[in-house]
This record gives sequence, structure tokens and C-alpha cells, in this order.
Amino acid sequence: MASILMLSLVFGPDTVSTANMMTDIAHGLCACGHKVTVLTTMPHYNPSDAVRANPVYRSRRLYTRANEGGVDIVRLWMPLKGQAVWRRALDYVWFHALALLLGIIVIRGRQDIVYVPSPPITLGLAGWLLSLLKGAKFIYDVRELWPDVPVRLGLLKNKWAIQAVYALEHFVYARTAAITTIARSFIDNLVRRGVPREKLFFTPNFVDVDLVSPRSKDNAFAREHGLVDKFVVFYAGNIGLTQGLDVLLVEVGKLLESQEPRAKNQEPRTKSQALST
Repeated sequence: MASILMLSLVFGPDTVSTANMMTDIAHGLCACGHKVTVLTTMPHYNPSDAVRANPVYRSRRLYTRANEGGVDIVRLWMPLKGQAVWRRALDYVWFHALALLLGIIVIRGRQDIVYVPSPPITLGLAGWLLSLLKGAKFIYDVRELWPDVPVRLGLLKNKWAIQAVYALEHFVYARTAAITTIARSFIDNLVRRGVPREKLFFTPNFVDVDLVSPRSKDNAFAREHGLVDKFVVFYAGNIGLTQGLDVLLVEVGKLLESQEPRAKNQEPRTKSQALST
């Protein structure tokens, strides 16, 4: 079985989606008999109130180390996520530098695989360096196509900066032993960028069907909010610039309104009235 070092910006008990997915992957690999070590941060991105109050997770020590369910987890101190872009950029620099240092000093011995999820794309550079130092193969998990997202949103406009981040992306892809992606369209995109198709693998997201499964619509939450007899659209995920929720709120609202049968002589409803039901 393999010795696997996972380098991830977030990990459980942080509740952001990538943290949940990386936690499940780490424990799944461990259950298959692999030796898994995770190099990550203290919960900082979206911790629950219980986690915030837990002294184990808000320790002021430079790092903590614990074995959780067979997974060896090294957590680096990290301030709670701020809103300012410059602040978050500094936090990223801190994590990258400290992860490399502790990866050398604290995590002893060779590794077979260094596994790194994106974003940020810069984490791929840190993972590649760790793979060289640990004599490991470097596997990069593309969960979002960066830097496409900030460029298309207009958040990154400087021509030289855009060229630099695309060059970094190409550098990271070229040094991987394999690249996993969560969408087949990502594979096609990366092939167009010159990545050999033979080292691209489709690994879709998954869910614990014992934990997340259909339930009765008549439940305590629905009754409390008067939703039992209503048509409900539920979105579970991040809400930010990249999610395009205007499609749901405007375009889907228009579609539903146009298809809804109206009683004779009933006045047309506004978008807000349609969406409220």
C-alpha cells in the first residue's frame, strides 16, 4: 500500500465543500489500507460555532498533530478567513511557506504520492516541491479551472499578471504524474491546453447516501417556515461571484412563471411573487 501525503488548504471540521470532500477522500484511502498524512490548516474558512469554541482547533500553537480515524493530520495555525483580498493573499503566502517548511521538518521519510487539490493554483507549486523532496509522484486534483475564473469575472485584469498565472498553471500541469478532474468538460479543456489526455482522469464528486438522502417534505423545518404545500427550489452550495445565481433567480423564475397555469381572469404575478412560492 502507498504512503500518501495530502496537501490541502482546508480540511474537516471546516465545513466548506472542499474540506468535506478532502476529509472523505483521506479517510477512504485510509480504509483501503493506505498510510495517509494530511498537511492542512486549522479550521478557518467556515468553522461552526462549536469548532470556533473548541480550544483544540483554535490553538495558538504553530501547528498541531493528531491521528483521527487512522489519518495523521498536521494542522497549521491560520487566522479566520477575512473578507479583504489582500488579507487572504497574505494568509495564502503564510500557508504555502509554512506547509513547505513543516513538510520537510515534521513529516519524516519518503512518500509515494503527494496529492494536492486546487484551487489555489499556487498550491500545486508547493505540492510539486514537496513531491521532489519526498521522492513522490505528484497528483493534482483540478476542482476548479483557475485562473480562468478570476480572469473571466474581471477580477484579474493586468495583462502581465494573467500571463504569469497561466504560465504557472502550465508549469504545474507539466510536472504532474496524473491529473484528476471532477468534470469531463475539464478534461477536454485541459487537452486543448496541451495536457496529454493519458494522464487525465475523471473522478466525479460523490456523496454519502446514508447521510444525504431524500426525506419527507412534511418535516419540522418545512412546517416552521410554511413550505409543506409550496413549490420549493433549493440550492445547496457556495454563494459567490462564480456561482451565477442570477440564472436561478431570474431565468429559472421566468421559465417557471411562463409555464405555470393561471386561473381565468387571474392577474399575472411579478417575479418576486412567483419566486416566493
